[in-house]
Amino acid sequence: MARAAINIKGMWDERTQDQRPEQEPPLPRRMTQAQNRSSPDLDRENSELIRRAAELLKISHADARKAAQVVLHAIRDRLPRDVLIRFGEQLPSFERRLYFSGWKSNPPLRTTFRAFLSDIQEKLPEVCRNDPISATRAVVLAIRECIDGRAQIRKVKEAFSPEMQPLFEPSRNDVHPCAG
Repeated sequence: MARAAINIKGMWDERTQDQRPEQEPPLPRRMTQAQNRSSPDLDRENSELIRRAAELLKISHADARKAAQVVLHAIRDRLPRDVLIRFGEQLPSFERRLYFSGWKSNPPLRTTFRAFLSDIQEKLPEVCRNDPISATRAVVLAIRECIDGRAQIRKVKEAFSPEMQPLFEPSRNDVHPCAG
């Protein structure tokens, strides 16, 4: 026997009890401690982009992470909002969190090549501080190798002045190790 009832949307529900959807499936059992490692920890360890930057600059993983964050923030703070967001969406999850961390929706900074490099240099880890150009090129090269967003990188490059654009077209020969 069908019973009429009003559902949440205010429509008549004439299904019998047997026809109503079953309850949601139970949540999965609790994860083991090994499985319960947070995603950022796993991303940090497995970040191909950070690993590539560390390899190119011949520095530790921790220093490469800091260098990547500094370069990503310097780029981010100088991009128009639409390019900034689209570029961030292309990044792997860990790097995306680095990129957007601390972001405030302000107008893009307009600076010279020298001011851009100075901003990066003062925030780089000590091991890379003497060569902000190589650190920037290594991070950009790692980004180019790790994401499938060449068109987006081109838009990032075009948002910068002509004197700064070569930073976004690095080759392995343009990157010099920071350490050693």
